Amino acid sequence: SSSLPGITATRHGAALVAGSAMVQLEAKLHGKALLITGETMGVKDILKSLGGKFNGPLKGWMWPASRGSDVVQKLIAASHQVKDSFTGSAPATAAASPAPTADTGSSAPTGKKRKAADDDAAAGKMKSAIDAACDAAGPKKAATQAAAAAADPSAGGFFVPLSSEGKDKRRVSLSTFGGTLQVDIREWWGSEGDMKPGKKGIALKLEEWEALKAAIPAIDKAIAKQRA
Repeated sequence: SSSLPGITATRHGAALVAGSAMVQLEAKLHGKALLITGETMGVKDILKSLGGKFNGPLKGWMWPASRGSDVVQKLIAASHQVKDSFTGSAPATAAASPAPTADTGSSAPTGKKRKAADDDAAAGKMKSAIDAACDAAGPKKAATQAAAAAADPSAGGFFVPLSSEGKDKRRVSLSTFGGTLQVDIREWWGSEGDMKPGKKGIALKLEEWEALKAAIPAIDKAIAKQRA
């Protein structure tokens, strides 16, 4: 058998017996972590042995959400009263990769191949979104932008100016870093046909770009509220 302070486990872990007085605890989801609060002082050695970290401002003990259900079940099995608001609210874990099919013996791509496939898919979505934005701007403006991009090799073959007047040299373009495609929002300098990227700007990973697009409705609402 194995044991933790205040807890004795059977050989197969089928049951846990409390070695300390029963206490009342509450388990709940806090961000991406399990938070245990309540009468924790009487079982602090148990909580620490289960890998918990005490959070002073929250007056409770915390674990990664991935370990939350196991911790809650062990405390319940130790005969402590646990008000469980965590189970059912914790984020689901990622599904396992599919096994090789019987007829072909092939499996889902892993490692670098999977990352390359994900990058290609994200790049395809990005191109579609950019094409849609150019179409929405009108045929004449889209044609002007396409011609400028083709004539300006420093822009990486594509850019969208953030000013219709042409005075503001801030633009959105695509770049790569370490083989990863990024959306680059930056100030450029130089003359037409010989533009160069400046230091002022930000390069967004594709997942950050998707998060920004998803946040646009909320940002628009906040802008409208400030203008009202």
